[in-house]
Amino acid sequence: MVVWRRTLFCKTGQTVSVADGCKKLARIVTAADDTVRAYRVYTDLSGRTDRVVTEIERDSLTHPREASRKVHGNADALRIIQEIGPMIESAEVEFLELELMVNR
Repeated sequence: MVVWRRTLFCKTGQTVSVADGCKKLARIVTAADDTVRAYRVYTDLSGRTDRVVTEIERDSLTHPREASRKVHGNADALRIIQEIGPMIESAEVEFLELELMVNR
């Protein structure tokens, strides 16, 4: 399992709006891309504030541009990206191999 983690460093006071946009995008992405197994959106409780973290789980690593094509053709997704883009200072992306998951 591969996890794509994107950390969005929001401008001060914009976290709620960015998180709301990410939640809307999650619904669009999971509907448009059947390779997505899970999509999570997190906000800070401690540490550096004004961050939104999204995680997408896939069975294998898909080229990011190929995966993005499935979403960027969606007018609603483009509108949301344009809305939240100015609220974000910077972002970083990580691709992680899931080695173990224990559920209760």
